[in-house]
Amino acid sequence: MAFASPAIIEKKKLILMGAGGSFKTRVCDYIIDSTLLSDLTHDDAMIMAEWVKAYEVSKGTEIITEGEKSPCLCILSEGRLDVFKETSSYERKKVATILPGRSFGEMGVIDGRPHSATVIASENSIILLITATNFKQLVEDHPSLGNKLLYSIARMMSLRLRQTTGQLADYIEK
Repeated sequence: MAFASPAIIEKKKLILMGAGGSFKTRVCDYIIDSTLLSDLTHDDAMIMAEWVKAYEVSKGTEIITEGEKSPCLCILSEGRLDVFKETSSYERKKVATILPGRSFGEMGVIDGRPHSATVIASENSIILLITATNFKQLVEDHPSLGNKLLYSIARMMSLRLRQTTGQLADYIEK
């Protein structure tokens, strides 16, 4: 299994939380507690825990940078994160807050394109991270689980698109 390169983890100041069988159970619990993956069985979550790493993130850490290409799917397990979008005049505007159980970065895992926003820890946090490489290998090695994951991501992205178009309609109406 290929995990995020040490340079990426070091650059982002992510601290690996643990490894081994007992920690795998903790990661499994984090997976099941997430909104994105709450439909997984315990067995599915244990399989996925083999491919996921848990990291501590300090307040103020920039986890994902808009325009950077480092595709990974992340799930916030504890803490709070803020999402920023750069305007045409290069200002960062806060567009969302991510609360525990929510995911981010999934678009890059699906389409391989650079991140569309910046995500910064607004308090000390714990994130689960799976690289695009590991995600693809997981889907290939465990097709049934892969289908569940892809369906969950599609459902969540559809919900976000519906919310965004609703907000856009409210904005245009003003």
